[in-house]
Amino acid sequence: MKLDVTAVPAEFDAWVAALGVDDPYATLDWAARWASNELGAAFGIRGTSPGGTVLYPVVRVPLDALPGGAGRCDLRVAYDFGGPFATDPALLPAFDEAMGALRAEWRVVTEFGRLHPYRPLPPDARPHSEHVLADLGRDGVEASGTHQRFVRRAVREGLGFRMTDASAPADRAAFLALYRETMGRVGAHGVFRFPEPTLEAAMDHPRVHLALVEGEGVDAAALFLDAGATWFYFLGCSATDALPRRPNNLLFHEAIAFARDRGAARVHLGGGSESLLAFKRRIGNATVPYALWRRVHDPAAFEALAPAGEGFFPPWFPGLLAARGR
Repeated sequence: MKLDVTAVPAEFDAWVAALGVDDPYATLDWAARWASNELGAAFGIRGTSPGGTVLYPVVRVPLDALPGGAGRCDLRVAYDFGGPFATDPALLPAFDEAMGALRAEWRVVTEFGRLHPYRPLPPDARPHSEHVLADLGRDGVEASGTHQRFVRRAVREGLGFRMTDASAPADRAAFLALYRETMGRVGAHGVFRFPEPTLEAAMDHPRVHLALVEGEGVDAAALFLDAGATWFYFLGCSATDALPRRPNNLLFHEAIAFARDRGAARVHLGGGSESLLAFKRRIGNATVPYALWRRVHDPAAFEALAPAGEGFFPPWFPGLLAARGR
């Protein structure tokens, strides 16, 4: 299989469009927007053979800030989902074999990815959990009586919903403020406290929508990514003092209806902690397997670099972000 590598989003994304793939997660533009969070650079890799094509947008993260990491790097799929997009899943082993020479040239130590739940998985994908979705082609969407009761409570509280293109400065500022508040309230690890330039870049994407629930102020907000047949819930946040009014129930209820009206077949709600997963299960009506890539390509370098881990992969990722000022 022949590999072509580019750092130019327009070039790679033309390859994506030529295959008829309608999914921002498949594009280098999305990976480039997220590269600042990973403190790396985005590259698009295309594998071609007589049997078809494989496209892989990925972020190359230098490890020079770590003792013993000079000249080495990791590969990371941009948040939230990605991995290789193949015209035929049977091409994935040949693509990975061809990638071996590039990984050696780049001195890749590890490769991490949250793999796209609606694409064929690579052979070495690791099942991780189940994610919740609202399958809009099935009966019983939002069937939970508890959820519906909380939606009605939010309406009685005078809350209203609107979906925007995330372009208005006041709306963006409201989202960022609630995001900071929510990350503090739930005690999120620094790895998940995404920097504002990264969030701003995500909101600049033409397929990102900002959902808002408002009363006297903004009570809840969320970003949704329109990927054609699938809409992805991306990030959400809410005001602590608004939680008794149940703004999040209203937000998801209306956002699912908004996506359905625009032709979506499903809204991917994702996973999370046990309490968050229970909340999403009251909204959705189906689940889909969720898998990870946790690959070690240079075992000796991995052992030399790995500190006592915090449950992250690779174990040095939080320390790398701290060392590089993130």
